[in-house]
Amino acid sequence: LRAAIHNNLSIVLGSQNKHAEALENLERTQALAPELPNLDNRRIDILHQLGRFDDCLLLYERLLARNPADAEIHRAYNSLLYRLGRKDQYLTSYDWAPQTREILLGKASMLALQKRGSEAEQIYSSLLARDSLDPAASAGWANSLSLMGRHGDAVAAFETLLHRGGVNIGAFSGAAAAALMA
Repeated sequence: LRAAIHNNLSIVLGSQNKHAEALENLERTQALAPELPNLDNRRIDILHQLGRFDDCLLLYERLLARNPADAEIHRAYNSLLYRLGRKDQYLTSYDWAPQTREILLGKASMLALQKRGSEAEQIYSSLLARDSLDPAASAGWANSLSLMGRHGDAVAAFETLLHRGGVNIGAFSGAAAAALMA
């Protein structure tokens, strides 16, 4: 019951922008009931609101050590590193993670957002070597070709993808952008 009270206080105080008090109550909650879900994610959010970015990074690193295959944690961790300008650390967590489809898609997506098309293309190509019909890898590969200035190849890749069906709206916009540049 005490854990529930502190947990709810933490939520309410956070919504009132009383982040220091919210963190105190969250810490009490974690001490009383560490098994409650999403406490670490909420802690990261509060630490972020308080501008305690190094503490956020440390918590992300602990979470990654516990679950190195969690693509969402990798994305959030690397996004924060990028926003903080920590280029030397950026994307390195992906290198020691299990090279699952989700991890590789995450890294390739981050590379593409930075317009690092050739690096993204290599990852998408390796994913397509595993599964030539992977729609996310196919769309990413086509986008990376466009980033590399290979617009004609990108259009052809998008056409192949679109003919397969089951494609999300993002592929249509990527195809249109590549066609305009070709």
